[in-house]
Amino acid sequence: MIGIDEDLVIPDKSKSVFDNAIAPWRGEKMSVWLQNFIKASSKFDFPIHRPFSQLTEKEQRLLWTGNKYFAGLDAFFKELEEQTYKIQYRVMLSRYRGKTTCPECKGSRLRKDASYVKIAEKSIIDVVLMPLAKALTFLMS
Repeated sequence: MIGIDEDLVIPDKSKSVFDNAIAPWRGEKMSVWLQNFIKASSKFDFPIHRPFSQLTEKEQRLLWTGNKYFAGLDAFFKELEEQTYKIQYRVMLSRYRGKTTCPECKGSRLRKDASYVKIAEKSIIDVVLMPLAKALTFLMS
């Protein structure tokens, strides 16, 4: 599906959040988002100096979803979408759009209720997303 491409938003995963890993927050006007995040990060012990690639999956998700101390990247892009009457915001959004994995099905193309079916405590979606050799081994055991 077409959405905000994480690889375009964070192109260099060897950089930390503090070192401008988040591309849309590099500009003069949008750097306010970065400054707000850096100020709030001490309240929830976020490692702003650790490279993005070394952050845990939970810490990476937190950057997108935000918490009670800061609005995440999802809120940032939602704000841009609310202001698409301005050409600069439409251009900025187009810069970060690309093919993304559906958050509902995780790319399996199965409905959410398919995840309720379990095989040896793994959902059908988990089995579909396994590499073929691993799925074959799992199903044969």
